[in-house]
Amino acid sequence: MPTRNPQYRAGELAEHVSGYHAHLLEFGYSRSAANKHRQLVTHLSRWLEHEGVATRELSAAASEEFFGARRAQGFANLRTSRSLAPLFDYLAVHGALDPVVPVQPSDPGEIFLDRYRRFLREERGLVEGTIHFYLHIAGLLVGERRRGDGVDWSLRASDVTSFATRTCTGRSLSSIRQVISALRSVLRFLALEGVAEFCADSDCAAAR
Repeated sequence: MPTRNPQYRAGELAEHVSGYHAHLLEFGYSRSAANKHRQLVTHLSRWLEHEGVATRELSAAASEEFFGARRAQGFANLRTSRSLAPLFDYLAVHGALDPVVPVQPSDPGEIFLDRYRRFLREERGLVEGTIHFYLHIAGLLVGERRRGDGVDWSLRASDVTSFATRTCTGRSLSSIRQVISALRSVLRFLALEGVAEFCADSDCAAAR
């Protein structure tokens, strides 16, 4: 039997890493994205151990402190507390963590994603697994549209097509369908919020 890589078994969260990774794959995350989240949890696990914080004591405030350290170390992705929302829910379902009260976001991209999360949960009534995946795709789009401290929503049809192509590359047919459904959902929400509206005459989205 092959030996597991020890980097995935270190720290407070070691016993949950493999199950969480499988959980993300089950809900449609690409293997690459799931691997990045596994690395994030490994980093968090080691940080908790170093700081002497037990898993059950993990809070929104503690996660903000962790991400401050993560950004200071120069990590290029998964740099904000929203990245841990699926993990918090997973741990709560498995009895390892009490439900976490999130810190109110101040970043424009995070504010948008928080509104979108509430829309999916309260208006659409979607199950948590679907919400997590839709937010994952929306987060990728926000990441690509960041300009300085803001988010540029002046999307053209070609921008949407390019994003969909990049995001779907390497996925199975069923996963591609999930991505397209998620992308359609976030684009509809952008129009509903008045952030962007597709123009019938130019086939583009003009930011308001």
